[in-house]
Amino acid sequence: MKLKKHLLLTIFTFFLLSGFTVHANAAEKLSLSLNGVTLSEINSGSKETKYEGNTLTVNDTTTVTDVEIKGRGNSTWKYIKKPYQLKLAKKSDIFGLGKTKTYILLANYLDITGLRNDTALYTASKMNIGFSNVGKWVNLYEGEDYKGLYYVCKKNKIGDTELNLTDEKAVIVCMDEEYDMSSDDVYQKSAYFNRPICVKDAACDEEEGLSHFMASYNLLEKYAREKDYEKIKEIADVESFAKYYVLQEFTKNIDGWHKSVYMYKDGEEDLIHAGPAWDYDCSFGSEEHSWTNEGRDVLSYNNSTWNWSTSTLYRELVQIPEFRELVRREYQESLKPYEEDILARIDTQATLIADDVSADAALYTRKFKVKAENEKLRVWIVNRFSYMDKLYSSEVTLEPGSYEVGDTVVNVTDAEDLGEYYLTNDGSSYYLFTGELGEYVGSAAEIKEHAHTFKSTVTKAGIHKNGTVKTTCSKCGCSSTKTIYGVASVNISNVTYTGSVNKPKVTVTDKKGTTIPASNYKVSYKNNRNVGTATVTVTMKGNYSGTVSKTCIVRPKGTSIAKLTPAAKAFTIKVKAQKVQTTGYQIQYATKADMSDRKTVTINKNTVTSRKITGLKSGKTYYVRVRTYKRIRGKNYYSVWTTKKPVKIK
Repeated sequence: MKLKKHLLLTIFTFFLLSGFTVHANAAEKLSLSLNGVTLSEINSGSKETKYEGNTLTVNDTTTVTDVEIKGRGNSTWKYIKKPYQLKLAKKSDIFGLGKTKTYILLANYLDITGLRNDTALYTASKMNIGFSNVGKWVNLYEGEDYKGLYYVCKKNKIGDTELNLTDEKAVIVCMDEEYDMSSDDVYQKSAYFNRPICVKDAACDEEEGLSHFMASYNLLEKYAREKDYEKIKEIADVESFAKYYVLQEFTKNIDGWHKSVYMYKDGEEDLIHAGPAWDYDCSFGSEEHSWTNEGRDVLSYNNSTWNWSTSTLYRELVQIPEFRELVRREYQESLKPYEEDILARIDTQATLIADDVSADAALYTRKFKVKAENEKLRVWIVNRFSYMDKLYSSEVTLEPGSYEVGDTVVNVTDAEDLGEYYLTNDGSSYYLFTGELGEYVGSAAEIKEHAHTFKSTVTKAGIHKNGTVKTTCSKCGCSSTKTIYGVASVNISNVTYTGSVNKPKVTVTDKKGTTIPASNYKVSYKNNRNVGTATVTVTMKGNYSGTVSKTCIVRPKGTSIAKLTPAAKAFTIKVKAQKVQTTGYQIQYATKADMSDRKTVTINKNTVTSRKITGLKSGKTYYVRVRTYKRIRGKNYYSVWTTKKPVKIK
């Protein structure tokens, strides 16, 4: 019996040293047949070098030729087990993940369980962040040589089965570090926080896509620094940023605030969206390397010796009460309900790849107990949920006054002078935060505060004059004053005659440039049915006073070009009759598309719908447009121009 055991051990050792591995095939098999190069040669070179003309086979059944392979990753490229990118000649669904041209092979060398990226991407898919980029495991072979367990997924790019963006100027970008970027990466540094942001994919020219993205992103940083939540909502999908924030805090991702931070816009007019999620091998309390487990609880709140591991943008956002409340809601609604699903995912995937993880560890001479590491990860996530349950149910926003936190007295004075203070309880300790970094103030069982009795005194804002809301506590005398910015402008939009009473759009803006909600004023109209000049009166109310009267134009209804007929050195135009609230028509024609050399012909009767234009150049193309007009007491009121139509002269 002893001899038999010794013989079996000798055979197993021989296979291992020979490059063969004995393990169950839970993961799929991916075989590479390389064209004039080896993985060893690829690994020893630059990750940017592309090798073409290779062949891959999945499960010994599906073969794809003309495959390009290259290295990928930032710090992960430096380790013995390398990650790769596979690019096919055309889209194909060879792994059951949906059709795509580009696949990523994640080595997961920094994660001995192999589960962290899958768990994070699965969580992101449940939270609806970006797109579902959950992948699957493959055992990689070079010919017959086993190269380890890899996680294959699609690349974060624009596509039907990736990020399904449709605008011709859609762009995906990534906040990263300059030292991790390639020489051909197109990137800019942000205006306020100096963060490098590079293009990852664009439906248009990359420089153009990055330019329109950065125009919006620089405003996002500006408004975040100014704590202007209303302006932030105008340019950013705040729900997606709150979800991304929750995901990074949940995974405790050391890279989550400064590297692999993806964002996208589906064209120039779209909001900025956070996501897709990416890069989680150094998350979920990983102990493989010392920098991945710094002991910090809330990455964006607390300072760290690794200054680059905190995000200035998110640290500014989380100081805004409305954003903090949104984060709390997204945790409760978008993450917490999936706690059992996430734990079940870990259990099933850990069982699925247990033998493959052991084989990978043996190949790279790494010693650990697979089940013990998987259980450690599971327990960490259970504890993390427990921690976040407390974190997102115990925030207290402080009014001006005095508070006792354990043995420490916290005096909060004028919030406008010192920035907003608030307390966050992690279950045992309280942290006091200002507009910059958090300051630990000690353990406490409860917060003792004065029972303030506040009364507000309002001085109404007027036209070009600021007002105030002063809040004073009748007991302790502490007070705060908030400015109500006065009315700076009232803008009225022009409208087009419809036959009914028109109500032009009214926009009232204060001296800070913020739009004042319509609930703060009432609007009355005069002469707003027929073509001509209407009068709009805006009367302020609530915390505002004053009246502003403005005029706007009720334009005549437009027409269209019914027919353009070319002739010798002339053309005849026929327009659609528009007889209600019009006097006649105005025709413009030009040889230049921008109409800069235009000439104008006026038809003085709305019953005359045809006119021949003569004296033109033969063989020349002219651009023609038309509009209606109505003459009232010596003044003409014009409709909008029709779309230009070309006509080539005989």
